[in-house]
Amino acid sequence: MKASKFKTYIAALLPLILGLTAALILKLKFSQNIPVLQIRIDLASAVIFLSVLICLASFWRVHLTTKQAARTRAMLANEDEEHKQFLMRLDHELKNPLSAIKTAASYLEQLSADIEPKPVRSDFQKSLGQISALSERINRLILDLRKLAELETYRIERISVNINQLLQQLVADAATSPTGVDKKISLSLPGAPWQLPDLFTDEDLLYLCLSNMMNNAMKYTPAYGSIEVRAYENRDAIFIEIADSGLGIPPDEIDKVWGKLYRARNSRGVPGNGLGLSIVEIIVRRLQGSCDLRSQENTGTIFTLQLPKAKATQT
Repeated sequence: MKASKFKTYIAALLPLILGLTAALILKLKFSQNIPVLQIRIDLASAVIFLSVLICLASFWRVHLTTKQAARTRAMLANEDEEHKQFLMRLDHELKNPLSAIKTAASYLEQLSADIEPKPVRSDFQKSLGQISALSERINRLILDLRKLAELETYRIERISVNINQLLQQLVADAATSPTGVDKKISLSLPGAPWQLPDLFTDEDLLYLCLSNMMNNAMKYTPAYGSIEVRAYENRDAIFIEIADSGLGIPPDEIDKVWGKLYRARNSRGVPGNGLGLSIVEIIVRRLQGSCDLRSQENTGTIFTLQLPKAKATQT
């Protein structure tokens, strides 16, 4: 930041430096008091005056630009802080009522054993089951909101990560999860002429990012559908793709699904809260990578995660 500011001020001073240099050359070369050349000496003074004006204008522009940039940074920092505070308040406001609902549901479940006749008891227990399911859904939402708030301030700890092993673990965990047992999940990694190099990154954050992408693929892929995990590299980056044969996303909603709590219109019947991709976006930004999404409705979706090979700076 300091080096950039120094260069900016040097650029602002450049007109004055050039003007003084030009004036000095004119003074030295045409120093004799010859009427014809006296005009050139006056021209040198005019060059100095003009360069001073340009320099002042440049300094004023730099001042305004710097002030505007500082104001923008402060505004963004304030928005981020307000966003974190909002998530923390929402977490608190939801957590206490949810605990009370769970306690009441547990008490009512104990009492349901004595309800007669049996059809009434069955309906009562069915309603309690719905309450428990909704409570669990709200609980997952609270956990994801808390995770969003924590990810913004989470301290990045970069280590050397074996991508081959990490992806193998991801696929193994997905294949044994309740939503993955009925899916055909495959992994494709390069072996010739060499395997993928290690990445210098935060292993926990990267795995959380990939897990959210994988969970998204499994959730929207029907039974016996296919999910493919692929990885490859170029000179500067490693690319990880998670492709599925699921519902896909309508073309007009592809850019919107990254928004918090947003869900595509064709996914309303699938359980979820619309925060999974928001978590992915935050993690990708903090790991200084990028994520691309391609999708065709009723065909499937491909997420492509790009991570830099170089040792990125701490964030």
